[in-house]
Amino acid sequence: MEKLNMANDETPVSREIIQISPCDGWVFRHKNAHRADSIYPVAAWALLSTGAVVGLISVADAKDHHGRAKLVFPPPLGGTYERVSHPASETPYD
Repeated sequence: MEKLNMANDETPVSREIIQISPCDGWVFRHKNAHRADSIYPVAAWALLSTGAVVGLISVADAKDHHGRAKLVFPPPLGGTYERVSHPASETPYD
C-alpha cells in the first residue's frame, strides 16, 4: 500500500482549484484520539494555484446552495493519502 503524508501545517493557504483529475483506489486517513481512524475515499485530485495537489472527498453533509452533493478538501487534521487498490487498467494480464 502506498502512502503520502500530509502534515497538520500543510493546509494550503490558497484553495483556488485550477484543475481536477478523477482518481480511483485512494483514501485519506487520519487518526482519532479515542476511536478508530477516519477514512474517506478520494474521488478526485485537485491542482491548486499554489502548485499543491490535494485529494477531494465526499462527506454526507457537504452540499451546495441547491442541496446537491459536492466534493470538499479533507479535514485539516494531518493524515495520509493511501493507495488501497489498483484501478483495473493497471492490473497486469495473467
